[in-house]
Amino acid sequence: MGATLEADAFPANDDPIVTELPRATDRYRRWKEYPVPQLRRAHLAQSERHIASVRRYIERQEQIIADLERDGCDITIALDLLTTFRHMQDQNVAHRDRILEELEQ
Repeated sequence: MGATLEADAFPANDDPIVTELPRATDRYRRWKEYPVPQLRRAHLAQSERHIASVRRYIERQEQIIADLERDGCDITIALDLLTTFRHMQDQNVAHRDRILEELEQ
């Protein structure tokens, strides 16, 4: 005999788990309530964290490359990754600079 699915196995539309999930429009409304300078400062802080994080990735990748070179290994892929990290950092810095310009206005 085959297994049957019980109707209670799945949450109904009126289940609190389903109805309490925030909608994207609710999140958008909450963000709109914040003053623009406060949002930009929060965005700036996030941008600074990204820059610090990628800086650590770059430093670590440079160490990995030095270790690989010392051991006589191929560093082609490691250099490609370092280039990617540096490109990310350039974008992060440019983004942070745009935020700073917006805050100065």
